[in-house]
Amino acid sequence: MNCVAPLVTPKQVVPTSRIETKPRSLRGMHVPFLVHVFCSQYGCNGKMGRRNVKDKRPMTNDNLPDFSRGEGLLPAIAQDADSGDVLMLAWMNREAFEETQRTGRAVYYSRSRGRLWRKGEESGHTQAVVGIYVDCDADTILLKVRQQGAACHEGYRSCFFRELDGEEVNVVAERLVDPNTVYRAHDK
Repeated sequence: MNCVAPLVTPKQVVPTSRIETKPRSLRGMHVPFLVHVFCSQYGCNGKMGRRNVKDKRPMTNDNLPDFSRGEGLLPAIAQDADSGDVLMLAWMNREAFEETQRTGRAVYYSRSRGRLWRKGEESGHTQAVVGIYVDCDADTILLKVRQQGAACHEGYRSCFFRELDGEEVNVVAERLVDPNTVYRAHDK
């Protein structure tokens, strides 16, 4: 499934004859079902996650992340490039951002370790970066990645595996790996 779905606002109505019924969870911010529906009905341009370029601009300080904010650390969201699932939130400083750009592998700044954290350096669960986006205020980074293994240090595919439901917290994902085993195995 390689395609880009047209944008649909809540006011637009899709005829029910065009909606396929497939069992899918909407809890995990899972969008391929909608992409599949629109692509199968309306056609695609063959590029998942790539938008039609409207304006090409040279990289300048005006359109790069502004690391003068947040004491030099900016939030970086890792999103699965194929499914659209949000995998994790971490922090980047300028050095982490530049290494990510240079190598094509996700590098973050670990506040607890006080140093660069190359995703997967202990677990082997790396993130290959396929797209880097900067928000309109230049204070948040979005990485579209291809995740190898679990993104979460607790062994889940995504760090967002807990759903708040009234007075309860529900675990809505399967644990992929035992974190004690994974981190111990790579520490040796």
